[in-house]
Amino acid sequence: MAPRRLDQSFEWATGPDAVTLDVFGHALRESSPWGQDLLGLYAGPQTVAEMKRTNRDKDWSFITALGLRIIEADDERGWLHVFTAEALTELLKTMLRQQVSDQEPTERLRRAKIH
Repeated sequence: MAPRRLDQSFEWATGPDAVTLDVFGHALRESSPWGQDLLGLYAGPQTVAEMKRTNRDKDWSFITALGLRIIEADDERGWLHVFTAEALTELLKTMLRQQVSDQEPTERLRRAKIH
C-alpha cells in the first residue's frame, strides 16, 4: 500500500505576524527518509527545505534561509537550497576570502567540489 499524504497547517494570528505550524505525516518531496533528519521530535532543516519547495513565491526566501543555516552547520546539502543570487554571491566571496587567507583549499571547498 502506498503511503498517504497526511498534512495540515495551523496558523495563529499573533500581532502583526502570523505563526504557522505545518504537520506532515509523509514527506512527498524528500530525497532521503525524513526520519534520518530529526532534531528531537521535529524534522530537520534539510527535510523542511525540501518540503517548502512549492510554487508559492513566499517560500523561496525561507528555503534560502534554511540552506544558509544548513551550510553554516557544515552540511554541504545546504547548497541545494540557496536560490538568491545575493546569498550565493556572499557565500562564494566568504569562501574565497577564507581560501586566500588559508593559502590552501579548505575542507569545505573540497567537499563542495569548487576549485
